[in-house]
Amino acid sequence: MGKIKILSEEVANRIAAGEVVERPASVVKECVENAIDAGATEIIVKIVNGGKDFIQIIDNGSGMSEEDAFIAFERHATSKISSADDITHIDTMGFRGEALPSIASVSRFQLITRSDKDQTATEINFSGGRLDLVQQTASNKGTTITVKNLFYNVPARRKFLKTEPVEYRHILNYMHYQAVLFPNISFIFYNNDKEKFNYPITGDVEKRMLDIFGTTFTKQNLLFLQKDTAIIKINGYLQDIDSPTATNLTKNDSFTPAQNSFFDVHYVFVNRRFINDKTVYSAIKSAYEPFLKKYRFFESGKLPNYILIIDIDPEEIDVNVHPAKTEIRFRNPAAVYQFVKETIYDCLYDKEMNAYNDTKNKLSSLPLSSPLSQREQFIAQEILNPVSEKPASPPAPLTTPVTPENQAKGISIKDIERSILPIQRSNQNFTQNHPSKPSAPVYTATPAIEKGWQSIYNPHEQNQRFAADQIEILKTLKEEFIPPWQLHQTYILIQTDSGFVAIDQHAAHERILYEKLLKNIENKKPNKQKLLFPLVIDLPTFLSESLMEVISQNIETFSDLGFTVKTFSGNSIVLDDIPSEIEYWDGGNIFLDILQQLQDELAHTKDFRIASAASVACKAAIKAGKKLTKKEMIELVNELFTCEFPFQCPHGRPLIIKISLTDIEKMFKRII
Repeated sequence: MGKIKILSEEVANRIAAGEVVERPASVVKECVENAIDAGATEIIVKIVNGGKDFIQIIDNGSGMSEEDAFIAFERHATSKISSADDITHIDTMGFRGEALPSIASVSRFQLITRSDKDQTATEINFSGGRLDLVQQTASNKGTTITVKNLFYNVPARRKFLKTEPVEYRHILNYMHYQAVLFPNISFIFYNNDKEKFNYPITGDVEKRMLDIFGTTFTKQNLLFLQKDTAIIKINGYLQDIDSPTATNLTKNDSFTPAQNSFFDVHYVFVNRRFINDKTVYSAIKSAYEPFLKKYRFFESGKLPNYILIIDIDPEEIDVNVHPAKTEIRFRNPAAVYQFVKETIYDCLYDKEMNAYNDTKNKLSSLPLSSPLSQREQFIAQEILNPVSEKPASPPAPLTTPVTPENQAKGISIKDIERSILPIQRSNQNFTQNHPSKPSAPVYTATPAIEKGWQSIYNPHEQNQRFAADQIEILKTLKEEFIPPWQLHQTYILIQTDSGFVAIDQHAAHERILYEKLLKNIENKKPNKQKLLFPLVIDLPTFLSESLMEVISQNIETFSDLGFTVKTFSGNSIVLDDIPSEIEYWDGGNIFLDILQQLQDELAHTKDFRIASAASVACKAAIKAGKKLTKKEMIELVNELFTCEFPFQCPHGRPLIIKISLTDIEKMFKRII
């Protein structure tokens, strides 16, 4: 007998399920997309235990006849395409015909459906891919799919599912993607028998965004962009770099990063699909980059929020790349990249030009009628200190804010006319501001903590390995023969006997705060600072759906951290005390940042104490871009080495790298 066998239908369906059904959110995705293709105007989704125990999708779409309902459970049975040519111009959400048989093979599955032409509905039940029941029943027009005990017959797959909050969040995020994209459909969502949202039909995307994200999001200086060509068109919203929340100077005359991360809205839709595509993301990042580098209103590595809806000729993309249809392939990725990049860049550039002209007009008529914003202060410095070419790095902000009472003297129209705008429009020589990096030998510094599981779970070993480095660093700081210095207001550089070390100031402070907060939780002796007046925070709709329950269940842990939190009805919470470790409170926005960070942390650990301490430490730590004095740098490093594990941040990433003198000499070819 030969070695090669034809797999049974049951085994084939389970293999297909592994590709299509990754987690409960995959089930919701496939069924909701089928409902959209069926022309539904109302879609109701109910889940229990993050979708692991129960998922139900109810729609009022066209439904199916009894014959079609049977055929739908055959692999590659679909009403969306009929020939190979149809694959090149797909305009529906689904088309592969694998969803229903794949889901039915790994769950207890029930389908109830009725078309307009039928008097009764058809009910079909499956258990682990085996047909259990077929009968006629009563039902409204449309389809109801119920999925129970997902992966009950594949325990190896079920054990890899995450905790209930994590799986719930994946489903919630998907529902938000679809709700934004289809404002003409009503979406209702229940979690554990509690209604989480009910978005009525509206023909306006902006109105739907207001329903989902609340007024706080829509106040983030959103810029509307739109551009059409014969093949591709784009429209959507960009958050301007001049966020209204980034308006306060720190104690060291550096700008506070925009506190907007609790939204984290980075949505890209291509032909009505939410996709993760490197080409589009790279274009967005490249378009924002010169503006972010100039002002540094956002934390390093963070992008402002955006919602982009791209429509392209179906023949220009291949959606049949991934079984879950979360990835696509562009026929001409270079052209798509340039189109997206230039569209976004030009939108931001026009806003920059308007701000530039407004600032010129303000400075040309003295005295000033109103104080200059942070952005205007940057532009004013360019005007007052014109240069022949663009500086290598963004100019420092004005030390003294320009106000009617304290305005710069000697400003003239000639000064203004001599000034330049460093950022150019994309249809000019765009590459001048983005010179290609010269080819040079690539040198990768050896991190103090090597990558891998071993380093993350064995920090004691790292302490032993780098004990000598710690002694050298402390010795240098004590002697103060060569003081530490700051690189790009982000890294602290310290010379040692054998070379030098670089310390990530944010990660170092994060480690310090993390260990302090864990001790506070353990000892139940938090360091609190009482607010002058209790602060009432209305959680954005986007957050309240998933976080009110988390807050209510962990009031005591929040108290051990230093937060005195009270929950009210609706989406409101009240804060009376906050941890003393939080230096810049930002009117309560930092607490929203902590809550958003907490959701990310809970995806990696089930221990709420660890997750909450890491969240507070991350948001309370000094940020990249903050200027530190020599004294502050020394105090930070000395305090770092009082920590139990000073060589890695709470997430296991290295916070110190060491470059030896020998390595430097090799790069300069002084030695071989």
